Amino acid sequence: MDYFYYKICSVFFWQILFFIHFLPELEGCKTSKFNPQLDDIWKHYKKLYLKHYKDKAEDDLRRGNLEKVVNEISHHNLLADLGMTKFTRGLNKYSDLTKEEFQKYLTGYRPENDTKQHKTHQRSKRSDTSLPKTIDWVKKGAVTSVPDQGHCASCWAFVALGSLEAQQYFKTGTLKSLSVQNIIDCATEKGDGCDAGLMITAYKYAEKNGVDTRHAYPYKEKEGKCMFDDSKVGATCSGYKILPKGDVEELKKTVATIGPVAAAFNGHLDSFHDYKRGIYDDKDCKSDDLNHAVLVVGYGTEDDTDYWLIRNSWGKSWGDNGYMKLLRNSENLCGIATRASYPMV
Repeated sequence: MDYFYYKICSVFFWQILFFIHFLPELEGCKTSKFNPQLDDIWKHYKKLYLKHYKDKAEDDLRRGNLEKVVNEISHHNLLADLGMTKFTRGLNKYSDLTKEEFQKYLTGYRPENDTKQHKTHQRSKRSDTSLPKTIDWVKKGAVTSVPDQGHCASCWAFVALGSLEAQQYFKTGTLKSLSVQNIIDCATEKGDGCDAGLMITAYKYAEKNGVDTRHAYPYKEKEGKCMFDDSKVGATCSGYKILPKGDVEELKKTVATIGPVAAAFNGHLDSFHDYKRGIYDDKDCKSDDLNHAVLVVGYGTEDDTDYWLIRNSWGKSWGDNGYMKLLRNSENLCGIATRASYPMV
């Protein structure tokens, strides 16, 4: 019996000795929680987009976000290669954000509760056959460069002024960039600003005061003290119109005959956050639950598929140099025609 206990103790002794001696090396050989094949991609991503994180914990958090996006993009793009979807996805400067951060900083449309005060656009009597098959206001010189709202939920102001810039161009022949900072500093109503807002807020302010040029009143990605200077006004408006809810044909007629239209949008889906190119056709993008705003700058047809041409406000790293083609049909994908409007000059 003593010999038996001796053998057991001897085995445990050597096991303990082994772990004491080799444990540090084993710790160093632990499998990383990150994919080592993405090491160089992560380094290049940070360099490309000038990413600087406060500590290793945040660096790990951001890399985890990016790796999740990479996996989703890879899977989706395989479906695109097989012809199962019409668009591809890709990385952009915001791919390291969490979904919650996307909703907080990069959307910014606050749905209206009261529609009685709105001036409704009258339906056009023009037939659809009399409209051009394609229209691109960017190529026609009526659209300013793609903006980047940064960490400020100001899309509502960017699209409202984008539409106003075009109307001013049609009137004067000169395209001027207008100051979103002027709007978010001076036109705030119950939280409008970097905490989301309404396009009509911008229209009303421009009607009453005018809007300074972007050069005179630069964008800062945060709300500040109102510094409006009426000697530096770049545009004014005489009112605004709201298009009939959900009427995609009327939206088409308006874009063709009046110009770029500001539209509320369902910006909840990850597939939209990292859209790259092609015609966006994610059927999960419903026509309600609107939380973002985009500028409809045209429409057309590609490979027998109709689309809307949209300018976003997330910079040129997103989408096709800041633009997106959205499937255009009677289903009102992503709510593009649910809450659309434009200013009058």
